[in-house]
Amino acid sequence: MIKSKPCIVDGCEYPRFAKGYCTSHQNLRTDKKPKFKKVKQIAKISARRKTERQIYSVKRRMFLKGKTCEFPNCNKKHTEENQLTIHHKKGTNNGRLLDEQYFMAVCLKHHQHIEEHREESFEKGWLIKRN
Repeated sequence: MIKSKPCIVDGCEYPRFAKGYCTSHQNLRTDKKPKFKKVKQIAKISARRKTERQIYSVKRRMFLKGKTCEFPNCNKKHTEENQLTIHHKKGTNNGRLLDEQYFMAVCLKHHQHIEEHREESFEKGWLIKRN
């Protein structure tokens, strides 16, 4: 019977398997090519949401064209559409991003007021409970 030589790692008495290393020390081999798994990147935005945003961009421009701030007693003249934002009274989830029924054109100052004073906003109808 042929006796195989021991592993080249110091102090290891197990028989060689390949390239001078035993089976437990094969991970120390430098001639092996590393095997990397290709990790599939998860999209930051789903394809559905991406198309919704594209449609929303067009709807937003059309909705804000010629509008003024709908907040009561807003005295400022908002001539440019970029000074106005769309406030979604019922949020943007579950397909409500494109639902013009819940749109409200407001200036940035009043949009911030609506979000900061939630109790008052629910009372006045600027926010609607989500179901």
